[in-house]
Amino acid sequence: MSEEEQKQFRKGLDAELQDHQCRQCEVWRDNLMKNSPSVRFMVDSLRKIGHELKRDDFMCAPCDATRSGGFSPEDGILLCQNRFNSKTHQEHTMVHEMVHLYDHHKFKVDWLNLRHHACSEQHQACVKRRAILSVRENPNCKSKEEAERAVASVFDSCFADTRPFDEIY
Repeated sequence: MSEEEQKQFRKGLDAELQDHQCRQCEVWRDNLMKNSPSVRFMVDSLRKIGHELKRDDFMCAPCDATRSGGFSPEDGILLCQNRFNSKTHQEHTMVHEMVHLYDHHKFKVDWLNLRHHACSEQHQACVKRRAILSVRENPNCKSKEEAERAVASVFDSCFADTRPFDEIY
């Protein structure tokens, strides 16, 4: 095979892999929305606050190695199709991002406000380190120290807030 043929072959394999990963992500998403107790709980919690979650609120797409999912008010929930090592990993990611969606609708989170962002991260992550890492990625955050201050300033109140999980804890 010539070098050009090898490039084309690899390009074709990459495209097939992405298609397979996208289909797998979508199949798992649909299955988890029907059968996962934690995903169903979050769907019901969102419904109770007036947000009907649909399968199209989740987008499966390839991502870099730094994440397995994401949430944005404009785009909804991102599921990183190439980052899941199991259906359980995708389930945990879906619930994690659904908590952000819940916070967004329930508490009117301003995602550019570092304290709001820090509170939502702690609300669902329950760990300072992960909250600091996430807030550090906020475009309004200028340094690790600023992320640490934002997390520290809201930690006690946000860590104590277990909504929407009050019913099961």
